[in-house]
Amino acid sequence: MAPSIATRAAPPANRNEPCSRCPPKKKGETMMGLAEEALRKRNEELERELKMSLEREEKMRKELEKTSQRLRDVEEAEELLCFQVGELEVEALDQARADQAQIRSLMDQLSQAHKLLQAAQKKQLQQ
Repeated sequence: MAPSIATRAAPPANRNEPCSRCPPKKKGETMMGLAEEALRKRNEELERELKMSLEREEKMRKELEKTSQRLRDVEEAEELLCFQVGELEVEALDQARADQAQIRSLMDQLSQAHKLLQAAQKKQLQQ
């Protein structure tokens, strides 16, 4: 019997190509192909997330603009109300002063009338 000589298969020239002893793989199933596919999927997922994030950002920007406009409107209304309250306070103060002056005038008239009445009563009593 002749001695057997073991031979080794040469390693593949390109690492992406399977060795002759490996079962044949489907196209795109090489390690690099799988990594590229995973990266491609992750990239698509990130792009979707970015798009959603940009849409949320735009929505929030519009909401902020609406809120800012409402705030400006409320501030303008507040200024108008403060002005009107100030005018009403001035009117109320003027009215209170006028009423107080009229009360003093009426009190003076009443006092004069009372004095005249007392004088007339004294005169009647003396007669």
